[in-house]
Amino acid sequence: MEDYKIRLEYVTKGIKSKKNRKVDKDSKDVYWALRGISFDIYRGEFFGIIGMGGSGKSTLSEILAGKAKQTTGFLTMAGHTTIVSYETQLRRDKTAVQNIQDAITDSSIDYKNSDQTLSNVLKFADLGVLKESKIEDYSPDMRARVELAMAFFIEPDIIILDGVLSALDDIFYQKTVDKIKSLQTEGKTFVLASQDLQQMEFLTNRIAWIQNGQLMDIGESENVVMSYLDFVAWYDGLTDEKRTKYDKERDAERKSFNVEALYTQYKETHFDPDMPRSVELRRREAFYNGQAFDNAKYESKKKKSHSKLALVLIGILILAVAGTVSAKYIQTNNAKQESISVDSRQRSSSKVKELAIAKSISASDVSKKGADSSKKIASSKAASSSSVKQKNESIARAEAARVSEAAKVSSEEAASSESAKKESSEKKESISKIDTKTVEIGDGDSLSSIATDNDTTSDKLMDINSLSSNLLHIGQKIKVPK
Repeated sequence: MEDYKIRLEYVTKGIKSKKNRKVDKDSKDVYWALRGISFDIYRGEFFGIIGMGGSGKSTLSEILAGKAKQTTGFLTMAGHTTIVSYETQLRRDKTAVQNIQDAITDSSIDYKNSDQTLSNVLKFADLGVLKESKIEDYSPDMRARVELAMAFFIEPDIIILDGVLSALDDIFYQKTVDKIKSLQTEGKTFVLASQDLQQMEFLTNRIAWIQNGQLMDIGESENVVMSYLDFVAWYDGLTDEKRTKYDKERDAERKSFNVEALYTQYKETHFDPDMPRSVELRRREAFYNGQAFDNAKYESKKKKSHSKLALVLIGILILAVAGTVSAKYIQTNNAKQESISVDSRQRSSSKVKELAIAKSISASDVSKKGADSSKKIASSKAASSSSVKQKNESIARAEAARVSEAAKVSSEEAASSESAKKESSEKKESISKIDTKTVEIGDGDSLSSIATDNDTTSDKLMDINSLSSNLLHIGQKIKVPK
Protein backbone atom coordinates (compact mmCIF):
# COMPACT_ATOMS: atom_id res chain seq x y z
CA MET A 1 0.00 0.00 0.00
CA GLU A 2 1.33 3.43 -0.95
CA ASP A 3 2.28 5.97 1.70
CA TYR A 4 -0.05 8.95 1.78
CA LYS A 5 1.30 12.48 2.18
CA ILE A 6 -2.10 14.20 2.43
CA ARG A 7 -5.25 12.59 3.81
CA LEU A 8 -8.70 14.18 3.85
CA GLU A 9 -11.48 12.45 5.79
CA TYR A 10 -15.08 13.75 5.94
CA VAL A 11 -13.94 17.34 5.28
CA THR A 12 -16.71 19.96 5.15
CA LYS A 13 -16.78 23.74 4.93
CA GLY A 14 -19.86 25.63 6.03
CA ILE A 15 -20.37 29.32 5.24
CA LYS A 16 -22.80 31.43 7.28
CA SER A 17 -24.93 34.07 5.65
CA LYS A 18 -23.83 36.50 8.39
CA LYS A 19 -20.17 37.32 8.95
CA ASN A 20 -18.14 36.35 12.03
CA ARG A 21 -20.52 33.58 13.00
CA LYS A 22 -19.08 30.24 13.97
CA VAL A 23 -20.43 27.24 12.05
CA ASP A 24 -21.14 24.04 14.00
CA LYS A 25 -23.46 21.03 13.75
CA ASP A 26 -26.41 23.03 15.13
CA SER A 27 -25.95 26.10 12.91
CA LYS A 28 -28.86 27.22 10.74
CA ASP A 29 -28.82 28.98 7.36
CA VAL A 30 -25.45 27.45 6.45
CA TYR A 31 -24.30 27.05 2.87
CA TRP A 32 -22.05 23.99 2.69
CA ALA A 33 -19.31 24.70 0.19
CA LEU A 34 -17.83 21.22 0.85
CA ARG A 35 -19.81 18.16 1.93
CA GLY A 36 -17.75 15.25 3.24
CA ILE A 37 -14.65 15.14 1.02
CA SER A 38 -12.40 12.12 1.58
CA PHE A 39 -9.35 11.00 -0.40
CA ASP A 40 -5.58 10.42 -0.13
CA ILE A 41 -2.72 12.02 -2.04
CA TYR A 42 0.35 9.80 -2.24
CA ARG A 43 4.10 10.28 -2.00
CA GLY A 44 5.70 11.36 -5.30
CA GLU A 45 2.35 12.17 -6.88
CA PHE A 46 1.25 15.25 -8.85
CA PHE A 47 -2.40 15.59 -7.88
CA GLY A 48 -4.93 17.87 -9.60
CA ILE A 49 -8.29 19.34 -8.55
CA ILE A 50 -10.87 20.44 -11.13
CA GLY A 51 -14.46 21.65 -11.03
CA MET A 52 -16.84 24.25 -12.40
CA GLY A 53 -17.21 27.69 -10.86
CA GLY A 54 -18.82 27.46 -7.42
CA SER A 55 -18.13 23.73 -7.16
CA GLY A 56 -15.98 24.05 -4.02
CA LYS A 57 -12.70 23.52 -5.86
CA SER A 58 -11.21 26.83 -4.71
CA THR A 59 -12.42 26.28 -1.13
CA LEU A 60 -10.73 22.88 -1.03
CA SER A 61 -7.53 24.41 -2.44
CA GLU A 62 -7.54 27.07 0.28
CA ILE A 63 -7.91 24.41 2.99
CA LEU A 64 -5.03 22.37 1.54
CA ALA A 65 -2.94 25.54 1.25
CA GLY A 66 -3.64 26.48 4.87
CA LYS A 67 -5.53 29.66 3.98
CA ALA A 68 -8.81 28.36 5.42
CA LYS A 69 -9.83 25.78 8.01
CA GLN A 70 -12.34 23.01 7.48
CA THR A 71 -15.54 23.02 9.55
CA THR A 72 -15.53 19.28 10.28
CA GLY A 73 -13.44 16.27 9.42
CA PHE A 74 -9.73 15.62 9.37
CA LEU A 75 -6.84 16.92 7.28
CA THR A 76 -3.48 15.21 7.78
CA MET A 77 -0.35 16.60 6.12
CA ALA A 78 2.39 13.99 6.52
CA GLY A 79 5.35 16.25 5.85
CA HIS A 80 6.60 19.82 5.51
CA THR A 81 4.16 21.84 3.38
CA THR A 82 5.14 24.77 1.14
CA ILE A 83 2.53 27.00 -0.50
CA VAL A 84 3.39 28.74 -3.77
CA SER A 85 0.63 31.24 -4.47
CA TYR A 86 -0.14 33.86 -7.09
CA GLU A 87 -0.74 36.12 -4.09
CA THR A 88 2.91 36.24 -3.11
CA GLN A 89 4.05 35.15 0.35
CA LEU A 90 7.22 37.23 0.02
CA ARG A 91 8.00 40.39 1.99
CA ARG A 92 7.55 43.18 -0.56
CA ASP A 93 9.80 45.60 1.34
CA LYS A 94 12.76 43.19 1.17
CA THR A 95 14.99 42.04 -1.67
CA ALA A 96 14.88 38.55 -3.16
CA VAL A 97 18.13 37.64 -1.41
CA GLN A 98 16.77 38.80 1.97
CA ASN A 99 13.54 36.83 1.51
CA ILE A 100 15.46 33.70 0.60
CA GLN A 101 17.82 34.09 3.58
CA ASP A 102 14.84 34.52 5.93
CA ALA A 103 13.26 31.33 4.58
CA ILE A 104 16.52 29.39 5.02
CA THR A 105 16.85 30.69 8.59
CA ASP A 106 13.32 29.52 9.42
CA SER A 107 14.02 26.06 7.94
CA SER A 108 15.99 23.18 9.43
CA ILE A 109 18.86 23.66 6.96
CA ASP A 110 22.11 23.86 8.94
CA TYR A 111 24.45 26.84 8.73
CA LYS A 112 27.16 25.09 6.68
CA ASN A 113 24.64 24.32 3.87
CA SER A 114 22.81 27.67 3.90
CA ASP A 115 25.13 29.40 1.39
CA GLN A 116 24.84 26.54 -1.08
CA THR A 117 21.03 26.58 -0.76
CA LEU A 118 20.94 30.35 -1.39
CA SER A 119 23.12 29.85 -4.48
CA ASN A 120 20.84 27.07 -5.80
CA VAL A 121 17.70 29.20 -5.38
CA LEU A 122 19.21 32.24 -7.12
CA LYS A 123 20.61 30.12 -9.95
CA PHE A 124 17.23 28.48 -10.65
CA ALA A 125 15.26 31.76 -10.39
CA ASP A 126 17.72 33.40 -12.83
CA LEU A 127 17.07 36.93 -11.49
CA GLY A 128 20.30 38.52 -12.66
CA VAL A 129 20.89 42.01 -11.20
CA LEU A 130 17.30 42.08 -9.90
CA LYS A 131 18.24 39.80 -7.00
CA GLU A 132 19.17 42.90 -4.95
CA SER A 133 15.93 44.76 -5.88
CA LYS A 134 12.89 44.84 -3.59
CA ILE A 135 10.06 42.43 -4.33
CA GLU A 136 7.60 45.33 -4.71
CA ASP A 137 9.45 46.25 -7.92
CA TYR A 138 9.08 42.72 -9.41
CA SER A 139 6.60 41.65 -12.10
CA PRO A 140 4.24 38.73 -11.30
CA ASP A 141 6.49 36.47 -13.40
CA MET A 142 9.62 37.39 -11.39
CA ARG A 143 7.83 36.96 -8.05
CA ALA A 144 6.63 33.52 -9.16
CA ARG A 145 10.21 32.58 -10.10
CA VAL A 146 11.49 33.42 -6.62
CA GLU A 147 8.69 31.55 -4.84
CA LEU A 148 9.00 28.44 -7.00
CA ALA A 149 12.79 28.35 -6.63
CA MET A 150 12.46 28.64 -2.84
CA ALA A 151 9.86 25.84 -2.78
CA PHE A 152 12.07 23.57 -4.90
CA PHE A 153 15.32 23.97 -2.89
CA ILE A 154 14.31 24.84 0.71
CA GLU A 155 13.02 21.62 2.29
CA PRO A 156 10.74 20.51 -0.56
CA ASP A 157 8.25 17.82 0.50
CA ILE A 158 4.59 18.75 -0.13
CA ILE A 159 4.19 21.70 -2.53
CA ILE A 160 0.79 23.33 -3.10
CA LEU A 161 0.67 25.28 -6.38
CA ASP A 162 -2.07 27.90 -6.14
CA GLY A 163 -2.45 29.54 -9.56
CA VAL A 164 1.24 30.39 -9.82
CA LEU A 165 2.04 28.51 -13.04
CA SER A 166 -0.16 30.81 -15.12
CA ALA A 167 2.18 33.74 -14.34
CA LEU A 168 5.24 32.13 -15.97
CA ASP A 169 6.62 32.75 -19.44
CA ASP A 170 7.01 29.73 -21.76
CA ILE A 171 10.73 29.21 -21.15
CA PHE A 172 10.57 29.31 -17.35
CA TYR A 173 7.34 27.27 -17.39
CA GLN A 174 9.14 24.40 -19.14
CA LYS A 175 12.07 24.74 -16.74
CA THR A 176 9.62 24.48 -13.84
CA VAL A 177 7.88 21.42 -15.28
CA ASP A 178 11.23 19.66 -15.71
CA LYS A 179 12.18 20.40 -12.10
CA ILE A 180 8.81 19.16 -10.85
CA LYS A 181 9.27 15.87 -12.71
CA SER A 182 12.76 15.51 -11.19
CA LEU A 183 11.47 16.16 -7.66
CA GLN A 184 8.67 13.64 -8.16
CA THR A 185 11.28 10.91 -8.72
CA GLU A 186 12.68 11.87 -5.29
CA GLY A 187 9.27 11.33 -3.69
CA LYS A 188 8.14 14.98 -3.49
CA THR A 189 4.39 15.61 -3.75
CA PHE A 190 2.59 18.35 -5.72
CA VAL A 191 -1.01 19.58 -5.70
CA LEU A 192 -2.52 21.91 -8.32
CA ALA A 193 -6.02 23.33 -8.76
CA SER A 194 -6.69 24.75 -12.21
CA GLN A 195 -9.27 25.20 -14.96
CA ASP A 196 -6.63 24.54 -17.63
CA LEU A 197 -7.62 20.94 -18.43
CA GLN A 198 -4.86 20.45 -20.99
CA GLN A 199 -2.24 21.50 -18.44
CA MET A 200 -3.82 19.32 -15.75
CA GLU A 201 -3.95 16.25 -17.98
CA PHE A 202 -0.30 16.72 -18.99
CA LEU A 203 1.15 17.40 -15.52
CA THR A 204 -0.90 15.34 -13.08
CA ASN A 205 -1.02 11.62 -12.28
CA ARG A 206 -4.49 11.69 -10.74
CA ILE A 207 -7.34 14.21 -10.55
CA ALA A 208 -10.23 14.79 -8.15
CA TRP A 209 -13.37 16.33 -9.67
CA ILE A 210 -15.35 18.42 -7.19
CA GLN A 211 -18.96 19.36 -8.05
CA ASN A 212 -21.60 20.96 -5.80
CA GLY A 213 -19.30 20.51 -2.81
CA GLN A 214 -18.96 16.76 -3.30
CA LEU A 215 -16.35 14.43 -4.75
CA MET A 216 -17.80 13.37 -8.10
CA ASP A 217 -14.87 11.33 -9.39
CA ILE A 218 -11.22 10.57 -8.66
CA GLY A 219 -8.71 8.56 -10.65
CA GLU A 220 -6.30 8.72 -13.57
CA SER A 221 -6.20 12.19 -15.06
CA GLU A 222 -7.29 11.28 -18.59
CA ASN A 223 -10.37 9.35 -17.41
CA VAL A 224 -11.53 12.01 -14.93
CA VAL A 225 -11.07 14.84 -17.45
CA MET A 226 -13.17 12.90 -19.96
CA SER A 227 -15.97 12.40 -17.42
CA TYR A 228 -15.82 16.07 -16.47
CA LEU A 229 -16.01 17.22 -20.11
CA ASP A 230 -19.05 14.96 -20.66
CA PHE A 231 -20.78 16.63 -17.70
CA VAL A 232 -19.89 20.14 -18.92
CA ALA A 233 -21.28 19.30 -22.37
CA TRP A 234 -24.50 18.01 -20.78
CA TYR A 235 -24.83 21.07 -18.56
CA ASP A 236 -24.20 23.49 -21.43
CA GLY A 237 -26.83 21.68 -23.48
CA LEU A 238 -29.60 22.38 -20.96
CA THR A 239 -32.13 25.06 -21.69
CA ASP A 240 -31.97 28.16 -19.48
CA GLU A 241 -35.06 27.00 -17.61
CA LYS A 242 -33.71 23.50 -16.92
CA ARG A 243 -30.29 24.85 -15.98
CA THR A 244 -31.83 27.28 -13.49
CA LYS A 245 -33.90 24.46 -12.00
CA TYR A 246 -30.81 22.22 -11.73
CA ASP A 247 -28.78 24.95 -10.01
CA LYS A 248 -31.57 25.67 -7.51
CA GLU A 249 -31.91 21.99 -6.63
CA ARG A 250 -28.18 21.68 -6.05
CA ASP A 251 -28.14 24.85 -3.89
CA ALA A 252 -31.02 23.47 -1.86
CA GLU A 253 -29.05 20.27 -1.26
CA ARG A 254 -26.06 22.27 -0.01
CA LYS A 255 -28.24 24.28 2.39
CA SER A 256 -30.06 21.21 3.76
CA PHE A 257 -26.90 19.13 4.17
CA ASN A 258 -27.02 17.11 7.42
CA VAL A 259 -23.55 17.10 8.94
CA GLU A 260 -24.74 14.88 11.84
CA ALA A 261 -25.53 12.16 9.30
CA LEU A 262 -21.95 12.48 8.04
CA TYR A 263 -20.68 11.99 11.60
CA THR A 264 -22.84 8.87 11.93
CA GLN A 265 -21.25 7.51 8.75
CA TYR A 266 -17.78 8.25 10.17
CA LYS A 267 -18.71 6.56 13.45
CA GLU A 268 -20.02 3.41 11.75
CA THR A 269 -16.84 3.14 9.69
CA HIS A 270 -14.18 3.84 12.35
CA PHE A 271 -15.65 3.04 15.78
CA ASP A 272 -15.47 -0.34 17.52
CA PRO A 273 -18.03 -1.72 19.98
CA ASP A 274 -15.25 -2.07 22.56
CA MET A 275 -13.88 1.45 22.03
CA PRO A 276 -13.39 3.31 25.36
CA ARG A 277 -15.90 6.08 25.98
CA SER A 278 -13.10 8.61 26.48
CA VAL A 279 -11.68 7.85 23.02
CA GLU A 280 -15.12 8.14 21.40
CA LEU A 281 -15.77 11.55 22.98
CA ARG A 282 -12.32 12.77 21.96
CA ARG A 283 -12.84 11.66 18.36
CA ARG A 284 -16.26 13.29 18.20
CA GLU A 285 -14.84 16.57 19.46
CA ALA A 286 -11.99 16.32 16.93
CA PHE A 287 -14.49 15.65 14.11
CA TYR A 288 -16.60 18.73 14.86
CA ASN A 289 -13.62 20.99 15.42
CA GLY A 290 -11.75 20.02 12.27
CA GLN A 291 -8.80 18.69 14.24
CA ALA A 292 -6.23 16.18 13.01
CA PHE A 293 -7.24 12.99 14.85
CA ASP A 294 -5.16 10.29 13.16
CA ASN A 295 -7.57 7.40 12.50
CA ALA A 296 -4.81 5.31 10.95
CA LYS A 297 -2.68 5.78 14.06
CA TYR A 298 -5.57 4.63 16.28
CA GLU A 299 -6.13 1.52 14.14
CA SER A 300 -2.40 0.76 14.36
CA LYS A 301 -2.48 1.21 18.13
CA LYS A 302 -5.48 -1.13 18.35
CA LYS A 303 -3.63 -3.79 16.35
CA LYS A 304 -0.60 -3.42 18.63
CA SER A 305 -2.91 -3.89 21.65
CA HIS A 306 -4.26 -7.12 20.14
CA SER A 307 -0.70 -8.25 19.46
CA LYS A 308 0.25 -7.58 23.08
CA LEU A 309 -2.74 -9.67 24.26
CA ALA A 310 -1.63 -12.53 22.01
CA LEU A 311 1.91 -12.29 23.43
CA VAL A 312 0.52 -12.41 26.99
CA LEU A 313 -1.47 -15.56 26.19
CA ILE A 314 1.59 -17.17 24.61
CA GLY A 315 3.59 -16.23 27.72
CA ILE A 316 1.02 -17.86 29.99
CA LEU A 317 1.14 -21.04 27.87
CA ILE A 318 4.95 -21.08 28.03
CA LEU A 319 4.84 -20.68 31.82
CA ALA A 320 2.36 -23.55 32.12
CA VAL A 321 4.58 -25.85 30.05
CA ALA A 322 7.63 -24.72 31.99
CA GLY A 323 5.82 -25.46 35.27
CA THR A 324 5.04 -29.03 34.16
CA VAL A 325 8.63 -29.62 33.07
CA SER A 326 9.92 -28.12 36.33
CA ALA A 327 7.70 -30.42 38.42
CA LYS A 328 9.02 -33.50 36.62
CA TYR A 329 12.60 -32.26 37.06
CA ILE A 330 12.08 -31.72 40.81
CA GLN A 331 10.60 -35.23 41.15
CA THR A 332 13.54 -36.78 39.33
CA ASN A 333 16.04 -34.71 41.31
CA ASN A 334 14.49 -35.81 44.66
CA ALA A 335 14.89 -39.45 43.64
CA LYS A 336 18.55 -38.84 42.81
CA GLN A 337 19.12 -37.09 46.15
CA GLU A 338 17.61 -40.04 48.02
CA SER A 339 19.92 -42.43 46.21
CA ILE A 340 22.93 -40.20 47.01
CA SER A 341 21.90 -40.11 50.70
CA VAL A 342 21.81 -43.92 50.96
CA ASP A 343 25.23 -44.19 49.33
CA SER A 344 26.60 -41.57 51.72
CA ARG A 345 25.41 -43.50 54.77
CA GLN A 346 27.10 -46.63 53.46
CA ARG A 347 30.41 -44.78 52.94
CA SER A 348 30.18 -43.33 56.47
CA SER A 349 29.81 -46.80 57.99
CA SER A 350 32.87 -48.00 56.08
CA LYS A 351 34.94 -45.06 57.36
CA VAL A 352 34.01 -45.91 60.98
CA LYS A 353 35.41 -49.37 60.53
CA GLU A 354 38.62 -48.04 58.96
CA LEU A 355 39.03 -45.63 61.90
CA ALA A 356 38.83 -48.49 64.40
CA ILE A 357 41.57 -50.35 62.57
CA ALA A 358 43.76 -47.22 62.51
CA LYS A 359 43.72 -47.09 66.34
CA SER A 360 45.74 -50.29 66.46
CA ILE A 361 48.76 -48.60 64.83
CA SER A 362 51.70 -48.00 67.19
CA ALA A 363 51.87 -44.68 69.11
CA SER A 364 55.37 -43.88 67.77
CA ASP A 365 54.29 -44.17 64.15
CA VAL A 366 51.26 -42.01 64.80
CA SER A 367 53.37 -39.37 66.54
CA LYS A 368 55.90 -39.26 63.67
CA LYS A 369 53.24 -38.94 61.05
CA GLY A 370 51.54 -36.23 63.11
CA ALA A 371 54.78 -34.18 63.27
CA ASP A 372 55.32 -34.42 59.50
CA SER A 373 51.74 -33.46 58.86
CA SER A 374 52.02 -30.38 61.13
CA LYS A 375 55.07 -29.15 59.25
CA LYS A 376 53.30 -29.47 55.92
CA ILE A 377 50.21 -27.61 57.20
CA ALA A 378 52.33 -24.79 58.63
CA SER A 379 54.20 -24.40 55.32
CA SER A 380 50.92 -24.39 53.35
CA LYS A 381 49.37 -21.75 55.65
CA ALA A 382 52.42 -19.47 55.26
CA ALA A 383 52.26 -19.66 51.45
CA SER A 384 48.51 -19.10 51.47
CA SER A 385 48.86 -16.07 53.79
CA SER A 386 51.44 -14.46 51.46
CA SER A 387 49.21 -14.99 48.39
CA VAL A 388 46.15 -13.51 50.13
CA LYS A 389 48.15 -10.48 51.24
CA GLN A 390 49.35 -9.79 47.67
CA LYS A 391 45.82 -10.20 46.31
CA ASN A 392 44.37 -7.78 48.90
CA GLU A 393 47.01 -5.17 48.08
CA SER A 394 46.17 -5.44 44.34
CA ILE A 395 42.42 -5.04 45.04
CA ALA A 396 43.09 -2.00 47.25
CA ARG A 397 45.15 -0.30 44.51
CA ALA A 398 42.38 -0.96 41.90
CA GLU A 399 39.68 0.40 44.23
CA ALA A 400 41.70 3.57 44.91
CA ALA A 401 42.08 4.15 41.16
CA ARG A 402 38.34 3.63 40.60
CA VAL A 403 37.39 6.09 43.38
CA SER A 404 39.79 8.67 41.93
CA GLU A 405 38.29 8.30 38.41
CA ALA A 406 34.71 8.55 39.79
CA ALA A 407 35.60 11.73 41.65
CA LYS A 408 37.06 13.21 38.47
CA VAL A 409 33.90 12.37 36.41
CA SER A 410 31.64 13.76 39.15
CA SER A 411 33.63 17.00 39.16
CA GLU A 412 33.36 17.33 35.36
CA GLU A 413 29.59 16.66 35.42
CA ALA A 414 29.10 19.27 38.15
CA ALA A 415 31.02 21.85 36.11
CA SER A 416 28.98 21.01 32.99
CA SER A 417 25.67 21.28 34.91
CA GLU A 418 26.68 24.64 36.36
CA SER A 419 27.59 25.92 32.88
CA ALA A 420 24.23 24.77 31.45
CA LYS A 421 22.32 26.47 34.29
CA LYS A 422 24.23 29.69 33.72
CA GLU A 423 23.57 29.61 29.94
CA SER A 424 19.82 28.95 30.51
CA SER A 425 19.61 31.78 33.07
CA GLU A 426 21.33 34.22 30.67
CA LYS A 427 18.96 33.21 27.83
CA LYS A 428 15.84 33.74 30.00
CA GLU A 429 17.17 37.10 31.20
CA SER A 430 17.83 38.14 27.56
CA ILE A 431 14.29 37.15 26.50
CA SER A 432 12.71 38.99 29.46
CA LYS A 433 14.36 42.24 28.33
CA ILE A 434 12.72 42.11 24.87
CA ASP A 435 9.98 44.71 24.48
CA THR A 436 6.92 42.79 23.21
CA LYS A 437 3.35 43.25 22.14
CA THR A 438 0.47 40.77 21.94
CA VAL A 439 -1.12 39.58 18.68
CA GLU A 440 -4.05 37.23 18.09
CA ILE A 441 -3.78 34.28 15.68
CA GLY A 442 -6.15 34.62 12.74
CA ASP A 443 -7.38 32.24 10.04
CA GLY A 444 -4.41 31.17 7.89
CA ASP A 445 -1.74 32.53 10.25
CA SER A 446 1.31 30.42 11.05
CA LEU A 447 4.31 30.93 13.29
CA SER A 448 6.51 31.53 10.23
CA SER A 449 4.18 34.19 8.73
CA ILE A 450 3.86 36.02 12.07
CA ALA A 451 7.65 35.94 12.48
CA THR A 452 8.07 37.42 8.99
CA ASP A 453 5.47 40.14 9.62
CA ASN A 454 7.27 41.22 12.79
CA ASP A 455 10.87 41.01 11.50
CA THR A 456 11.87 38.12 13.72
CA THR A 457 12.27 34.34 13.52
CA SER A 458 10.09 31.40 14.48
CA ASP A 459 12.70 30.19 17.01
CA LYS A 460 12.67 33.55 18.80
CA LEU A 461 8.86 33.55 18.99
CA MET A 462 8.95 30.02 20.44
CA ASP A 463 11.48 31.18 23.08
CA ILE A 464 9.48 34.34 23.98
CA ASN A 465 6.23 32.41 24.37
CA SER A 466 7.78 29.19 25.76
CA LEU A 467 6.18 27.19 22.94
CA SER A 468 6.99 23.47 22.63
CA SER A 469 5.91 23.30 18.96
CA ASN A 470 5.20 25.65 16.05
CA LEU A 471 1.51 24.69 15.82
CA LEU A 472 -0.91 27.56 16.51
CA HIS A 473 -4.71 27.72 16.70
CA ILE A 474 -7.10 30.49 15.73
CA GLY A 475 -7.76 32.91 18.59
CA GLN A 476 -4.52 32.07 20.39
CA LYS A 477 -2.61 35.11 21.67
CA ILE A 478 1.16 35.26 21.53
CA LYS A 479 3.83 37.89 22.22
CA VAL A 480 6.00 39.33 19.45
CA PRO A 481 8.85 41.88 19.55
CA LYS A 482 7.73 45.48 19.06
